[in-house]
Amino acid sequence: MADQSSVKCERTVPPVKGLKDQEITVGRHVVLDCAGTWDKIFDFNKAYVKVEETAKYSVKVVKAEARSVAGFEVDVAFYQAGEFNFPDFILTDGTNEIHLGEQKIKVETVIEKPQEGKPPEPFGAIFPVELSWPSYYLMGAIGIVALGLAIGVWLLRRQVRFLKLITKLKDYDSSISADRQFYKAIRQAEINGFPLADVEHAFRFYITRAYQIPAFDLSDRALLSFFKRRNPWFKKERVELKKILEDFKFLAKLEDPKLSEEKTILIQKLYRFIDHAEIATKQKGAR
Repeated sequence: MADQSSVKCERTVPPVKGLKDQEITVGRHVVLDCAGTWDKIFDFNKAYVKVEETAKYSVKVVKAEARSVAGFEVDVAFYQAGEFNFPDFILTDGTNEIHLGEQKIKVETVIEKPQEGKPPEPFGAIFPVELSWPSYYLMGAIGIVALGLAIGVWLLRRQVRFLKLITKLKDYDSSISADRQFYKAIRQAEINGFPLADVEHAFRFYITRAYQIPAFDLSDRALLSFFKRRNPWFKKERVELKKILEDFKFLAKLEDPKLSEEKTILIQKLYRFIDHAEIATKQKGAR
């Protein structure tokens, strides 16, 4: 096990078209180029970041490998926005550890936050003359106008947010088809015993690409709403997707980390979902 001072790392953020240089956003890759000495029995194929149980789904090692006897590279991604302060960023293979030292990382969300503290624009008189209506009629009319304006602003913000999320989908483009990419990720996860986080990540990546939905940036409820809006004709798929998302939540709450039988059932369900989804998509395209 390497001592903290024996390894030094330089952090880089690979450029992505449409994103700011060196800005870390949810799902964007962060590469740690490290040099020094460490225990060479460390298995980089099993590497993951040692964090608290509550944060284990926030950061994932995408790839880790030794470049030479004196250096290695770690590619990580964060799936939760916020500031991450690691007094000691620890890489582990389940048995051995490599201490990468202090890391402070700020992860930005791709969803634009509404401005806070900005007062509403003042409104002038609604009518040019005084009216003899009772005051509660006038207050009711003002209330209706205010409600209409509030709904209009909400719809506008929703549309802007929708467009920003759609633009974000370009980051997930690949020459590999969505289903093949899923199967490849699942085969990789099988090597490590199908970690639930890896399985869910592979499935959300498929949903993102196959249905053009930013599955990493939405709550499950918002994801289903987004799915309905983008793909209203896939009703059966939406119902099945809801069940699968509920299954992931259920398994995440169980104490047994292996969950072999439950995970096997879920993975079989994922295969059936994707097989059916690919057929349904091709049938729709043929019409």
